[in-house]
Amino acid sequence: DIFRFAIYRYDDEKEIIYLSNVFVGKEHRKQGLGNSILNATDKIAKNLNAQTICLKVKQDSFVHEWYERHGYSDLSVDEEEPQLIWMTKNIGE
Repeated sequence: DIFRFAIYRYDDEKEIIYLSNVFVGKEHRKQGLGNSILNATDKIAKNLNAQTICLKVKQDSFVHEWYERHGYSDLSVDEEEPQLIWMTKNIGE
């Protein structure tokens, strides 16, 4: 795999976009693909008039720090999977 990700939202939470399953293959990292995924997510969310992007990630990972560098902040520990933390980014005007 080179990269993959999923973006979705729920009918009763149209102001929130969820980003999940972000993956960039090891041999394709450090080429800006992850940044492109985040930029595309921001644009899609804005086009859908969403105010927030949410995702969950393993808290003690380099990926958590990477999301922080891109404007995401910790929201809460996931109740079903306590090793994961929900992060959020406000993109509203």
